[in-house]
Amino acid sequence: MEPEGQREVISASATLKKENEYSAERYIKSETGSVLAEEDDKKEYKGRLELDIVPPIDSSQLASLEKLLLQVPNLQLIGRGGSDDGRSWAEVNCSEPLPVVTLLKQMSLVKEVAAYGNHIIIALKAR
Repeated sequence: MEPEGQREVISASATLKKENEYSAERYIKSETGSVLAEEDDKKEYKGRLELDIVPPIDSSQLASLEKLLLQVPNLQLIGRGGSDDGRSWAEVNCSEPLPVVTLLKQMSLVKEVAAYGNHIIIALKAR
């Protein structure tokens, strides 16, 4: 008798590639729960905000994002850094009320944006 079970061989590289394609999207959804996107788009932020950039990212993407952030009127980049789990972050200050989620969604290198309180989670497009 043959043991019953999986008889199809699944390529590990194909499985990992498929998981990586959706990792940023899953990361954002798990971090934010069910947030109403329309309300986030309209919400204006003033004061300090933390922007969390989820993996996968590279240093050139971060540099490009920082340049774009510096071009936004009334928005100052206060600090930036990273963590062991691959996330990067940037702290910004809005001197005037700004629709930050909408502004981020308009940036060409941004794939997805979600807001959670004073944290904005960003997934960048793959290079």
